Amino acid sequence: MSRERRVYHASVALHAWYCRLDLQCNTCLCEATQDRVSTAHPIVLAHYEILPPDVDDENDYEREVRDNVKTLLQNGAFLRDGGRTNNLANEALGSFCMSYFYKGENALAKSFPDLFADAVPEGAVALAATALAAAINEYKTGTYKQMKFIADLYQPIYDSVIQLYHDVQKDHYHAKKCRAARKKWARTAGILTRDDPNRRHDWGLKLQLD
Repeated sequence: MSRERRVYHASVALHAWYCRLDLQCNTCLCEATQDRVSTAHPIVLAHYEILPPDVDDENDYEREVRDNVKTLLQNGAFLRDGGRTNNLANEALGSFCMSYFYKGENALAKSFPDLFADAVPEGAVALAATALAAAINEYKTGTYKQMKFIADLYQPIYDSVIQLYHDVQKDHYHAKKCRAARKKWARTAGILTRDDPNRRHDWGLKLQLD
């Protein structure tokens, strides 16, 4: 199978993985999705200014938290990194991708090593963005409150990130920067290769024609 076909099938798998819904509740994503939000939680606190460090008054504290959340989520600001605009390059995205997609027994990098070897796939970054947005949004009232991951609420974020990647290809400078960020995250993660003993076994099945 060509690399293009492998990328296509893996991208379909990524999208299907995201879209699996709890059969008991068509509006809530599955337990695996809730696990992504749990992974994102410490990352958003480490990379974004959500909780003010020096505010003693409770009302002022909660108001500042609400303002910080609003600022981060407005126009996808949480996806960018300072300086000349680094679209889809915030280090929180990289931290999540490295932690969730490359580590752990069920990491997708083990199932699709060819797809994840050179750079974090765009679909994986889109999934990371939805998880980060959900984790940030849990502070929108001014205090932390765990929320269900609602498909109708977060699907547009996934779709928008995919569209952003399509749009950025029209600009050589920003396309190069986006690609460089995804390659950097993959290298830093120390991704699994074909020769890694922890890679999932492919069973060596081959078609035999008489």
